[in-house]
Amino acid sequence: MLSGPSGIEDSLISKLDPRAKLLFVIVATLSLFVGAGWIDLLVWAGVAAVAQAVSDIPVRRFLAQMRGFLWLIVLAFVLQMLFLARPDEPFWRLWDFDMLMFKLERAAFFTFRLFLFIFYSALLMSSTSPIELADALERLFKPLKRLKVPVHEIAMMASIAVRFIPTVSEEGQKIYKAQLARGARFQGGLLQRVRATVPLIVPLLFATVRRAEELALAMEARGYNSRARRTSYSQLIWGWRETLILLVALAVTVITKPMY
Repeated sequence: MLSGPSGIEDSLISKLDPRAKLLFVIVATLSLFVGAGWIDLLVWAGVAAVAQAVSDIPVRRFLAQMRGFLWLIVLAFVLQMLFLARPDEPFWRLWDFDMLMFKLERAAFFTFRLFLFIFYSALLMSSTSPIELADALERLFKPLKRLKVPVHEIAMMASIAVRFIPTVSEEGQKIYKAQLARGARFQGGLLQRVRATVPLIVPLLFATVRRAEELALAMEARGYNSRARRTSYSQLIWGWRETLILLVALAVTVITKPMY
């Protein structure tokens, strides 16, 4: 599979207008979290499977991206099992069979919903470059400029923040290896691990601030002005495919809601 300069596969989803993909994820998120039931989740899971197949992105890459959120999914399930209860019953009745089944069903529901949200977010990030996302945000929220909202600045900051993630990760790996070479130990109990992370966090914080300052100076030296009128190198084109996927998202949201 061919890849673009940003490492994104040249697939049908990657060629879509980023505004359509962003709106699709927003509609899917609202449908999952506002008055959602199991039917919503199962239908959106089917849509997610189709989207992953069309994207031509290997499943391993999705699993690798979502591995970092595994702790969040597990934590959500554990918290639901511990503290969720019916309004008329105490939450500590864990070993009552009816209560246990209720907790399992609700915990599975909330966990699956969180999983789908992370999946759609990973699909958006895997098929869209940070520059395209920034352009999509700026175009979608352009009407807010009349209300004096700094749309361009917000989109620029979002784009820079996303592009800084690999840089900060690489810097963190360098600091980690340097600390290991100096004899630091990152094993042991919880308290020892927390103490061992201090020599990592402090240098990483200083390195991130230094890179941000260098970027600000470079932009200022090149005469960057956020209020200047400018054109865009990449032209966003909204076609029938973009309209179709947005109609599909709206149709799934409307059809599934009255079914339970």
